[in-house]
Amino acid sequence: MTHVFIIASESLRSKGDIDCPDVAQVAGDLDPLLLEARVLIVYANGLDLQRTLLTCRVLAPDRVVVVADPDEAQVASDASGRLDLDIQIISPEHFDAEKVIALAGDLGEHAFRAIVSSVDEHVIQCIRLSGGLTVGDQVQPATSGSGRHFDLTSFETRGDEVCISLASVQHAIKSGEVLCRVGELPEVSNQFKAEIVWLSTNDGFEGRRYDIEIGNQHCGATVSGLKHRYDPYSYEHLSARKIGIGDCVSVTLGLRQEIVFDTVTRSRSMATFILRDHYSSDIVAMGVLSHSLRRARNVHRQELDIQRADRELLNNHEGAVVWFTGLSGSGKSTVANGVEKELHRQGVRTYVLDGDNVRHGLNKDLGFTDADRIENIRRVAEVARLMVDAGLVVLTSFISPFRSERDLARQLFDEGEFFEVYVNVPLTVAEERDPKGLYRKARAGEIPNFTGIDSDYEAPVSPELEVRTNELLLPECIQAVFELLKANSIFMTR
Repeated sequence: MTHVFIIASESLRSKGDIDCPDVAQVAGDLDPLLLEARVLIVYANGLDLQRTLLTCRVLAPDRVVVVADPDEAQVASDASGRLDLDIQIISPEHFDAEKVIALAGDLGEHAFRAIVSSVDEHVIQCIRLSGGLTVGDQVQPATSGSGRHFDLTSFETRGDEVCISLASVQHAIKSGEVLCRVGELPEVSNQFKAEIVWLSTNDGFEGRRYDIEIGNQHCGATVSGLKHRYDPYSYEHLSARKIGIGDCVSVTLGLRQEIVFDTVTRSRSMATFILRDHYSSDIVAMGVLSHSLRRARNVHRQELDIQRADRELLNNHEGAVVWFTGLSGSGKSTVANGVEKELHRQGVRTYVLDGDNVRHGLNKDLGFTDADRIENIRRVAEVARLMVDAGLVVLTSFISPFRSERDLARQLFDEGEFFEVYVNVPLTVAEERDPKGLYRKARAGEIPNFTGIDSDYEAPVSPELEVRTNELLLPECIQAVFELLKANSIFMTR
């Protein structure tokens, strides 16, 4: 694995005017390969040096070397103090790549970490992430605490592939576990503070789901908080509602499961990560974990005697959520209101969460930017989950324009509890209806970020039900939803 990277401008990279020994690799300043770097050499010529050095600080390598003329050297020196980043500055005429890279040899070895790929009795095949072993070492799975120690009798390495022979395996070591030396245990958590560099041309938002990869571990992750964005030139902390390409941001991350992690000084592979778009799998960010959050260890669920099944038994029906989504004016609220009346007539306990109504209280602090829309849906989904736990059939009526947030809402519920109903009409029909005059105002520029006009609506791909209110009568739409719930045994008709 290459641990020395040279950051250079696109112009220098295309010309090939870079002294790069075989042990190093040349990259741009937004290349996720930089996460592997323990030494970063920055060719200042042609770079936005202040911004690049901010990226270096986020990536937290062991050593940063800047190759710069006198003017650029002054910029690097100023940045070093303001970023609290130790930078070695060398003029181009005195720069010797071989000598600088040789300095990487005295950085010291990181703790041994390896992902188990297969187990055959006492022989373990692994992918080494960091560090090394010697015969006689004791190893253990990272999540085993003080138990399950194994004596190492022999090992073979081919690149990052390691074949380990253990004296005895009294308990199973499972594929996918992280192995470490005894006494060098990493930590385990699912909530973190982290520093990230945003790499995507698509903006990032608080509350949106992504997929995280860290040390060959993969799971869903949510940017649960945007703490601040760093100004790329003054390095001041700025408030942030969204993240754009090249932004360096301090965030909190919530993961769907616990993972094994380290500090970047103990094992770089177990502290650095990439975020991927949940749908396209494109890399959207790279980052470094700072530390786990205390609340991840101190917050526990309180067990209560009365459970959801008891409430459903009392109600004589199951809890569920019907998520109506569609353009403004499509008829969501009208259909939801009609469905509730019919369910009420059947003795089903219900509640309608309407997009306009919740903005008078629960969400009155939110506007209509993309970031606010995401938070709006997150809050409503959590409220709906509580109501379903109370045994109610919840009918939500929200434009909810983004597929990722609707899917995030769905993931809060078990299979067969969440029913997405796409209330579908052409935009022209919705504009003709325009019951609140909103489209007219949006076309006149009086309402910014209006869905369908200057903010996108992402139509559902596979909803449980689609109703076209411009083709069906209202009673037909209501009956279609009613039959959907009945077919899934949410209630029994009287």
